[in-house]
Amino acid sequence: MDIQLTIHTVIQSNATELVVNQDGQKSLAKRIAEKIELPKERKEAKVDPKVFDRYIGRYELASNFTLTITRDGDYLFAQATGQGSFEIFPESETEFFAKTTDLQITFQTSGRQARAMGLVVHQLGRNTAAKRFEDEPEKPK
Repeated sequence: MDIQLTIHTVIQSNATELVVNQDGQKSLAKRIAEKIELPKERKEAKVDPKVFDRYIGRYELASNFTLTITRDGDYLFAQATGQGSFEIFPESETEFFAKTTDLQITFQTSGRQARAMGLVVHQLGRNTAAKRFEDEPEKPK
């Protein structure tokens, strides 16, 4: 399979279109976006795992759709309704991120020692707020 790419540009400018020549057929692809935002590189911070207890509970993102936050030893986990659980990592005492997807969670508290009253999920360019409605999720039987 022989593929040839030709990139068209305007003098001292970015590419405007791309021509793909494959097996004698040409296809034109016009540029639709100037820049694609890549996820910011996240760095895990050292946070006392006792802080995690402030965040354990269930948060309502939408009707019949909740995010459950649990702790297992020194690790914090999130689980959305109908989905698998995944570990979240601290970026600060109130900001956490997932390593398996581009998702961040900011816990909302009224003070340094207070338990979270809500959280905001940051994903796919959206910020979805959720209020805490239950302190302790049910333990698996």
